[in-house]
Amino acid sequence: MSRLAAIFVEGVSTQRMLLWLAIAVAFILSFALYFVPEIYAATGGLRPIDTQIPITPKIIFSNLAQYPPEAIRIYGWFLLVDCFYPASLAAFIAYFWSWTIRYCNAERLRHYALKGFVLLPFAGAALDVCENIGFWMIISAWPQEELWNVARISTGFRQAKLMVQIADILITLGMLSLLLRSYLQRRFT
Repeated sequence: MSRLAAIFVEGVSTQRMLLWLAIAVAFILSFALYFVPEIYAATGGLRPIDTQIPITPKIIFSNLAQYPPEAIRIYGWFLLVDCFYPASLAAFIAYFWSWTIRYCNAERLRHYALKGFVLLPFAGAALDVCENIGFWMIISAWPQEELWNVARISTGFRQAKLMVQIADILITLGMLSLLLRSYLQRRFT
């Protein structure tokens, strides 16, 4: 694992970090400007299933009952794109954490980063992809079958993903405070 972590910790640069940010933003824009409005229009006001909170198997199937074939087709493409977005966001976060550690010269954090903590965002990305595969299986079988067990497993992946994302957010907030402290120290000393 430390070799993989070293890709981010040792290979960090502002350009790489900003590249992955731009890629993640491009995915976000595709969701916000195309997929979500198209699904909203095709369903008469519903959002994509996996953007709803809370989500349960019952909610999944009651929403699918309101999805016409065009909405299911668009949602299938949404899920495909949503398999790439989490990895781009995870790469940005890992590079941001690594960049912050380098900028702040935080050697103790660098040690833990090289041990693998910078890879935490990829755990969330993997869980997100598993969730998306489950939702894709559900819409592929719909309306002939209601895959309740797959829906339960997918919502479990979603809950686990949200827990990892909360940890990512908290660590990122910590990194931002470290960055601000380091900047202020450099600026005023």
